[in-house]
Amino acid sequence: MALNYPVGDPIEEGLELEKIEPHSFLAKLFVPNFSGYVVITLEGYSGIEEGVLFFQEGTGVGAAFSYDSFDTAVFGDTALNSFFNGLAAKKGVADVFKLSKQQVDLILALDERTAIRTPLVQDMVSKKIRNQYNASFAQAAVRGLDTVVTHSSDLLKKIGLGEMAK
Repeated sequence: MALNYPVGDPIEEGLELEKIEPHSFLAKLFVPNFSGYVVITLEGYSGIEEGVLFFQEGTGVGAAFSYDSFDTAVFGDTALNSFFNGLAAKKGVADVFKLSKQQVDLILALDERTAIRTPLVQDMVSKKIRNQYNASFAQAAVRGLDTVVTHSSDLLKKIGLGEMAK
């Protein structure tokens, strides 16, 4: 399930997840004049995963996370936990986009599931950050869906390109 939100003005693009230090990366967004979002795209348990964390005037206010291989997404608090899990992935990129406060208001109004119950402030980040990606978040999100997971490395092996999977 693709997540579609306004693009906004790019602040940072193509940052490699494995090179990001989450505390300092996110600290730049917890400032009173920042409204916008961080989007992460990563290779996870289920193939491509994408997470979005919305900020309004320096506070985290919403989240969405999609598991594209399963055409499913989670929102709000569940997505927030998946976002921080995804931020710990080795393969992926992060982009930051600036939006107006009104654009963030509109996103939350059009899809109320996106709102997180307790606004995220900088002091809470340490408790959310993970040291490594954990596939259990994806497994919980797709539990009960009638599908089989095929990892990209399995696909490469199947077509005779197993060495590329290393």
